[in-house]
Amino acid sequence: MSRRKRAPQSTRDKRTARQREKQRRTHLDSLGMKIGLPASLLSLLLGVVELASFFPRLSVSQREPMREHEALSTVFDVTNGGLLPLKDVDIACQMDKLADQSRNRIENVTLSFAGSRIANLGAGVTTSAPCEHTVSGDPTLHGTMGILVSYRPAFWPFRKGEKFLMESEQTDHGTWIWKYRSTTDFDPK
Repeated sequence: MSRRKRAPQSTRDKRTARQREKQRRTHLDSLGMKIGLPASLLSLLLGVVELASFFPRLSVSQREPMREHEALSTVFDVTNGGLLPLKDVDIACQMDKLADQSRNRIENVTLSFAGSRIANLGAGVTTSAPCEHTVSGDPTLHGTMGILVSYRPAFWPFRKGEKFLMESEQTDHGTWIWKYRSTTDFDPK
């Protein structure tokens, strides 16, 4: 059997073939950078958004006051709107400034009760804050109060705290309501 020999390529043909191969590699590399970088950034962004969905999302809402002419007879509900349960939840009521018709004042007093510690607050679960037990008597003229919630997110060893600041307002027909003002973090220690 005879083997057929290939005709030797000229130097110019070899150079042209190398240049074509180099151009093809450069084009593929730039195409990879054009697609790879945005795809990587998009994947990173989606990963951060997905991770954020596991963070706790607490909210505080109010029910109707038990005695409509007393602001402090309002029951507050604390809801875990996150996807994971919260552990070792403590709820307290902080009276920042309260004044009644007799000009009595309460300032910077934090109250918590035996039933305000919850071992596990599951995702989507609501519990009540015991603030309606704090003060009774004369109707409040004006007040600001914080609902303090400290907890440990599931699978996390450190505690976190949130303060939901509420301010009392009296409606035209005499009923007291609490208006949500802001949420701030605090160190639960």
